[in-house]
Amino acid sequence: MTINSLTTLNHEVFYNDPTTYALPNDGVARVGPLPENREDKQWAVARYELEHFVCEGSYHDGLKRILTSYIQNLDQGSQPAAWVSGFFGSGKSHLVRVLEFLWSDLRFADGATARGLCNLPPGIQEALKELTTEARRTGGIWSAAGTLSSGDSDDPRLAVLQVVLRSADLPDILDIARVHLWLAHEGILDDMREKLRAIGKEKDMELPFVSEHLAQVLLELKPGFANSTTQATEFLSNQFITNRQMTNAELIKLMKDVFILKGSARGQIPLVLLVLDEVQQYLTIGEGSKQLLAFQDIIEECCKSFGGKLLIVATGQEALEANTLLQRLQGRFSVPVQLESKDVDVVLHQTVLRKKESMKRPLQLVFDQVNGEISRHLGGTKLAHQMEDDDALLLDYPLLPTRKRLWDRILHAVDTGGMSTQLRTQLRLAYEGSRSTALEPIGSVIPADFIFDQLSTYLIRNGLLADEINEMIRKEDDGTPDGNLRSRICALIYLIQYVDESFGVNANAQTLSDLLVTDLPAGSEILRKEVPELLLELNDRGVISDVGNRVYQIQTKEGKAWDSDYRTKLVQYRADDSKIMFKRDELLSRAVDTKLRGLSLVQGKSKTPRQAELTVFGSQKPEIGTKVPVWIRHGWEVPESQVRTEAQEEGTESPLLMVFLPRMHHNEIRNEIAGMLAATEILQSRPTPTTSEGHQARTNIEAKCRNHATKVAEYITAILANTKLYPGGGVGVDCPDLVKAVHDAAQNSMLRMFPRFNDADAVGWDRVIPRVKADAKSPLETIGFARATEEHPVCKEILRRLHSGPKTGNEIRNILDAPPFGWPRDAIDGALIALCASEHLVATLQRKPVPAKEIDRKNLGKMEFR
Repeated sequence: MTINSLTTLNHEVFYNDPTTYALPNDGVARVGPLPENREDKQWAVARYELEHFVCEGSYHDGLKRILTSYIQNLDQGSQPAAWVSGFFGSGKSHLVRVLEFLWSDLRFADGATARGLCNLPPGIQEALKELTTEARRTGGIWSAAGTLSSGDSDDPRLAVLQVVLRSADLPDILDIARVHLWLAHEGILDDMREKLRAIGKEKDMELPFVSEHLAQVLLELKPGFANSTTQATEFLSNQFITNRQMTNAELIKLMKDVFILKGSARGQIPLVLLVLDEVQQYLTIGEGSKQLLAFQDIIEECCKSFGGKLLIVATGQEALEANTLLQRLQGRFSVPVQLESKDVDVVLHQTVLRKKESMKRPLQLVFDQVNGEISRHLGGTKLAHQMEDDDALLLDYPLLPTRKRLWDRILHAVDTGGMSTQLRTQLRLAYEGSRSTALEPIGSVIPADFIFDQLSTYLIRNGLLADEINEMIRKEDDGTPDGNLRSRICALIYLIQYVDESFGVNANAQTLSDLLVTDLPAGSEILRKEVPELLLELNDRGVISDVGNRVYQIQTKEGKAWDSDYRTKLVQYRADDSKIMFKRDELLSRAVDTKLRGLSLVQGKSKTPRQAELTVFGSQKPEIGTKVPVWIRHGWEVPESQVRTEAQEEGTESPLLMVFLPRMHHNEIRNEIAGMLAATEILQSRPTPTTSEGHQARTNIEAKCRNHATKVAEYITAILANTKLYPGGGVGVDCPDLVKAVHDAAQNSMLRMFPRFNDADAVGWDRVIPRVKADAKSPLETIGFARATEEHPVCKEILRRLHSGPKTGNEIRNILDAPPFGWPRDAIDGALIALCASEHLVATLQRKPVPAKEIDRKNLGKMEFR
């Protein structure tokens, strides 16, 4: 089967042709009450969300967990609250908004209902039916939803109450709301509103303490309530205006009044869902812990005050246990729902990116034909094509998985308050991207720079994209094909700077070409020839700046000033040999130290630990002590021939290891160090920028600095890979692996340092002392020595050393620790105590004899032996 990609267009592969519908309200999921007018566009958005809700994965598990927990706890005194968490973009607001619609089975103008529009699995349907049954048995069902931060209160009590009031179509100003609730209690709220509307004064419902019209209607509806409108107004003011902070008890009372008002059975509280969106953002901005403590008390009171009928569902970016501040809420929100990034993909794949079954095979044939082009994109980076991408191609098309990962990194980086990869952002990008390529031949994909136009307004508004840079990028598009490509290149260079350098994505010609290609069947060869030429042109005109290794960043007027200062400093440092030499030696020394710092050495069957003593650079030969001496020098201070000669003169008995770092890449290292020092001085001497142009300028110099440092590190790595090691005797060894070479050579050095080590090298010395304390007759049998104790070489040496006079334990240890012995401490201590047990030695502490069985190793160093 073949496919003619020139006659089949992209829009034909979609289950829902993106050219035939619009994404309502950009797919924005705003938690809150819907307008009373059911013809309002917000109702269309709600309908879209319900029709396209994908009840799978964490969305399904979350709904099930919340509904099941609520129903199980209805007869209990307290109702656990739920916490819905997930990264920016996991669809928290979408989930809780759909939950609210399903809760009361939202009814649309044409009679359609939320539960009828939503494709729900049987388990969720059964839970909702049970909810309806319980609602009929009690006082009905109602929901309130909103964002805590949408109010103007720092008091969580008022912020929570305002969500309830707005959902009940009541004023969110507390004192005015109290008037409305009183009117409702008196049974005249609706009549009051109708009479004021009839005379064109409905807005006076919000002015109960000053409105003559409201007072007059009140007197009509409640004859005898007051003698005059003035008296009526005074009554309302005196009764309902408060100038103090609301208490928890008052909050509960007001919420109860609202719930009863919205219930279907007089005087009874209905089943109530209260959705509080963006709670974490509200609690972590402002007074922090003070707000949190108040909010914690509120939730506890609410959960236990309504006979299990109130369910609170809150959202936040993090799971409660993952945030130190929010951990205090774990006991209140005991129903956790964690959303994941894969859930967003499921939604996208089954909505705006869903493909027709009949087009999957033809589309796969195109992928097979262009597999080479796709798999080369972003090669060598952490965002490169992966094996799993082959399965994702069909699902993500017309967005390539590599570009999708790039977008994720960019969106997270530019996020300043939660907009980043929110489900609505992902939906909008996927939808707009699909529309942009809808009339292109099959095999045409969304270019990575597409996201620039989608984000530019947000970036400018949040001070991330300077007007100067935005205008410069757009001015490059002069209506010609080259101009369009230049503008796209600049946009992509700007975006790539937001990708963390650890991902290895650099704005060079290859990467830019990978990300700009759109027509996969046509290939990218022409584009790959054009991009390098346009990059050179843009660099020559100062539109972009080469920050090193042909990696580019956007340049601004301020950036040119920074770059001029950098070049001035660069000339100065190139002429300063002493600073170049000092920095080179510092970097070489640090690299060697990093390599050899953790070098682990052990000797013999006893695995006696040894250490290497590094002498890094310098002309003074290190002295031989108890550590393996390693003398490191480089070709800038001494020729290799001299190192070889000195190693030969040391002879084959010397334990000294000489490491030689060759003089390589001299000019390159000099230039890169000069550049690194110049860039560092500019960054340290200039104040932190306060404008986006200044930030861009600083970013460019930081990139130069990183690039110089990276190149120096590469050259140093090459030097270390070509290192030579000369042990005593002068036979050089190549060291492609410096650590292994030094480790292996140190084994011979240890034998040269400690030629008598084998006399004490045995397993079991640590068990000699316990055998002495157990009164064993032959304590050295544990090391395999069956003859008399005094005949062991270690014991013989100790006796020989004490022949000239008594010595302390520490004095004996110091002698036998050092060359030519290097004996294990267990061997020295064990032999001393064994000789005391065999009565060849006497141990004293403060001139008092100590029997062998009572010798404590903690005091052995201070004891005197004779």
